[in-house]
Amino acid sequence: MNYVKWGAIGAALIALSWFWYHQGGNSARAALEGFQAAQAANTAKAVLSERASGAAELARVNTVLKGYQDVPIDPIALSIGSRVFKYAGAASCAVPQASADPGGTRSPTPLAIGPSEIERALTALAVACSEDARELAALQAAWPQ
Repeated sequence: MNYVKWGAIGAALIALSWFWYHQGGNSARAALEGFQAAQAANTAKAVLSERASGAAELARVNTVLKGYQDVPIDPIALSIGSRVFKYAGAASCAVPQASADPGGTRSPTPLAIGPSEIERALTALAVACSEDARELAALQAAWPQ
């Protein structure tokens, strides 16, 4: 009889253990499903927020570009600016490479007669500036008073 009583107590403990284990699994499953649902909602909210901020930035950039596109192009300023850019680029000459010393005596190099490359570039810049000044004076004279 004693064995039957201990067997019944053991069976009851096993049944309760199984019940508690099963209930713990259900609560953990429910907690996991709740966490996944909350994470999905947060992710969707973040994606929609990012999409809205991207659309706002695109609208801002389009507004700025539209402002640049609506500005009329002044051909005189464009001509003067392109000339200044061209002559400023020509003024930065490349530095020649040093050659290896062949040894021995060298004959003296002849001096170049005439303006150097920098002097020619500066002269061309001065001519372009005087042409621009002449165009500007003509425009000022033609401008209605």
